[in-house]
Amino acid sequence: MFRAAIPAIFIGLLNSLCPAGLAHSQVLIPVLVTTDKGVPVNGLAKENFHLFEDKTEQRIARLTVDHGPVSLGILVDTSGSMTASLAATAHGVASLLSDEVHGDESFLLEFAGAAQVTVPFTGDSEKVIQHVMQARPGGHTCLLDAIDLGLRELQHARNPRRAIVIFSDGGDNASHSSESAIHKSLSESDVVLFAIGIFHRYSGRSPTPGEIEGPHLLGKLAQQTGGELYSPERLDALVRLGHLVATELHTRYVLSYSPAHSLTDGKLHRIKIKLTPPPGLPKLDASYRQGYMARTQ
Repeated sequence: MFRAAIPAIFIGLLNSLCPAGLAHSQVLIPVLVTTDKGVPVNGLAKENFHLFEDKTEQRIARLTVDHGPVSLGILVDTSGSMTASLAATAHGVASLLSDEVHGDESFLLEFAGAAQVTVPFTGDSEKVIQHVMQARPGGHTCLLDAIDLGLRELQHARNPRRAIVIFSDGGDNASHSSESAIHKSLSESDVVLFAIGIFHRYSGRSPTPGEIEGPHLLGKLAQQTGGELYSPERLDALVRLGHLVATELHTRYVLSYSPAHSLTDGKLHRIKIKLTPPPGLPKLDASYRQGYMARTQ
């Protein structure tokens, strides 16, 4: 079963991922391939991928493995509902940033009743980690506003590969942004969104309606972008999940092809990818955006 099950719009034209002159004639689709246990799979060849645009199979011109640096927005929920899990969240953030590659940069955005960038873009991950460790929880939750601000902050990123990682219980009870507006903003961006959802109740109280809706909301947002939602059963699993997300951020295949139509027709084009694993490998899963909106003249 393919993980990115929700259609999304993707302008897959990144100059930095292909030779000069190709960005205006080729579409680029980043793909994460994993086992059914979520472990990234390396070593696949072009022949293992079948790419369809608008139900017509395309000839894949090039396959590359993207290990380049990432510009990362780390969004940490510091609302009152995170009181019992914020210390463990700090360890998760530390593990996420421990696998940095040269050129990575990150910023920290904390959100409760309001969203605020508390550590601007930096190559010094220790600044981010220390700030999360000193956070004090309290107040309501403006998850959607935080994503909106995170997307705007990523417009200042140095790297073409951009991602958001959210640590939250998913409850939203204070945002001014609407869910539909955030879906639209994500569909028009090239940002991959991962979420580590802390949905199990560690405070002993009953969940609010917003917290009950949290897993569904975060899951839709992550799948839309070709990212993932993870939900640990135990707080100490946040360290393992931080490492896993870091690996996924830096391990993506990039498929490039030249469609028959003009890339300035202004239309939405649907993408589907099928995998043919090499002999001996089990069934594999692929995460990817399922479409792109061509530019207009």
